[in-house]
Amino acid sequence: MTDIGEIVPVLRDVDPATTEMLAVAVGAAQTAGEIVRDNYAVHHAITEKGLGDLVCEVDVKCDRAIQAAILEHDPQATILSEELSPDIGQATTFWVEDPLDGSAAFLFGVAREMPSNMVAHRSGGETDLAVINFPLTNEIFWAVRGVGAFKGVSFGPERLLCEQPERLGEAWVEMNRNSDQRLQAPAFTRLDGLLRLPGGARLVTSTVPHSGLAARMAAGEKRLSAIVHDNNPGRVKQGPWDVIPAALILEEAGGAVATLEGARPYDPFQPEPFVMAASDTILEQLVELAAQAQ
Repeated sequence: MTDIGEIVPVLRDVDPATTEMLAVAVGAAQTAGEIVRDNYAVHHAITEKGLGDLVCEVDVKCDRAIQAAILEHDPQATILSEELSPDIGQATTFWVEDPLDGSAAFLFGVAREMPSNMVAHRSGGETDLAVINFPLTNEIFWAVRGVGAFKGVSFGPERLLCEQPERLGEAWVEMNRNSDQRLQAPAFTRLDGLLRLPGGARLVTSTVPHSGLAARMAAGEKRLSAIVHDNNPGRVKQGPWDVIPAALILEEAGGAVATLEGARPYDPFQPEPFVMAASDTILEQLVELAAQAQ
């Protein structure tokens, strides 16, 4: 486990309570990561929560481990999680966690850099801190609101700053589709078509979905410029646990998150198609293109 003291110099101006919560989040994510490593490349019984929405017993084990770590720190904590506690009523101060993001990648062994454990803390309608742990590649990304986004904790973390592409025509855009074509939002479908025509993006892809991809974009990896998420309110694809940790890391690295109409901040509790972009410039061009598709 990481000693949070290794990153305290970065947090010298952060209040002790936030520093302590960050330590809890890092530890909780790493504990779940050990479960992922121990169960990788092992056959698991798969359950479908919806068409293409896969889950196995490892998701639940990771959820229990994260919740136990948080409750050890604060036995009265409210925790929003994908598997064990997806409804917390009207709570305004709470933890949020995705115990195993990228479950399909984990189950089918598609790519070791995709599965992650995500933990965040939220209060007063804002995210205070976020952690995304990639256990199979031994990488960790984290952010504290107003402080910045970082990769790694040992020997001095690396500050994350998004690349700043200027033109959509030079950009790579990832389209995170709904796995059930019948539920794909019309606005998402129209934008997907326009992006693949002259005047659209240079590269448009749809890979195995994983919310941790936003952290990779924040780090400037793979030259990814934007992710467009389908999120039909009739069948939510990206829940709060998918969005909240990734959004803070991206925004603290200089990226932007908005609805297809450009509304900010994006509300993860009012689902609709949305964009995560490496720059305001690319975000604005995507919003303009989406408007043409109406």
